[in-house]
This record gives sequence, C-alpha cells and structure tokens, in this order.
Amino acid sequence: LRPMQDLDLLVKMDDLTRVEKKLIDMGYIPRATRADDETSHFHFLYHPPDSANLPVEIHWNIVRPTSPYIIDMDELWKRTRLAKIVGADVLVMSPEDTILHLCLHTAHVHLFDAGLRSCLDISEIIRHYRGELDWDQVQHRTRQWLADKCVYLVLHLTQKLLGASVPDEVLGALRPDD
Repeated sequence: LRPMQDLDLLVKMDDLTRVEKKLIDMGYIPRATRADDETSHFHFLYHPPDSANLPVEIHWNIVRPTSPYIIDMDELWKRTRLAKIVGADVLVMSPEDTILHLCLHTAHVHLFDAGLRSCLDISEIIRHYRGELDWDQVQHRTRQWLADKCVYLVLHLTQKLLGASVPDEVLGALRPDD
C-alpha cells in the first residue's frame, strides 16, 4: 500500500549462511561491511542485481540485543503463520507480534521520524485482522517484552489520529502510570 526502501527478511540464526548463499546465487551483492556483532540485529544488506528489485536486509532479531526489550525469538517463530506472497509460501509473524514490532520500530528505533507511516501500517493490520486479533495476547506480550510505553504511545496515536479500532480497555490496561 506504500513505497518501501528495502525488504527486511527475518531468518533464524542457523539459516543465515544458507540465506546468504541463496541471495548471492540470485545475483545480490552484499554490502562491504557486516553488521553481525553483539550490538546488531541484522547481518547484511544485499543490493539487488538490478533496479527492479529492492535491497534485502537480513535480520535475526526484531530489536538490537542492547535494547531494553526482551523478545523470545523462539516463541515468536512458533507463532508464525504460513502466507502466500507473490505466489510463494512464506512464514509471517502473527498479527499481534507484527503490531508490537511496528510499535517498537516506530517509537524506539525510528523515534517517530517516519511520520504516520507506521501508524497507517498498524491501522491496516488491525483492519485486516479485525476478527482474529487477540488483544489479550497483545497486552500479555507487551508486558513480556517490557514494551508498555512504546506500545501504548503508538497504539494511542494510531487510535486518536487515524481512528484505528484499538479497544479503549486495551489502551487503559497498557497506559503507563507515569
């Protein structure tokens, strides 16, 4: 629904070498420097062989290891679901994990520098999954991930500015005391 600058691909650490080889076999060119130290959550940015494709950034976590958030990636992987994208079967994060990831990405990683784009993404996810979104799980994982402030703020803005169907009781439960 909107332009993208790159494609973020989440892979398990054990699959990094295999994914890296596949991208190189497809003609992608790795960036000169690796970002695989203990402070990073991504490995390489691969540039496409032509301008018709997006650069691909391989991630093994959705936050930096040095972030204040605690995300159990094994559990996140267990909650993935099968989807079809451009005719290919792929795993995608659960809608609840996707919303939480976008909240963290918006508030913590980008400090709201992308304007309303992430809020629009969240609003569209809420609309698309309206009958199956488990708001209790959103609240539970928010607390597990220690992400109350980020999630509350982004969901509050998404509801107030875009009219997204974020239940008031969810916002009330996530609202920090301070």
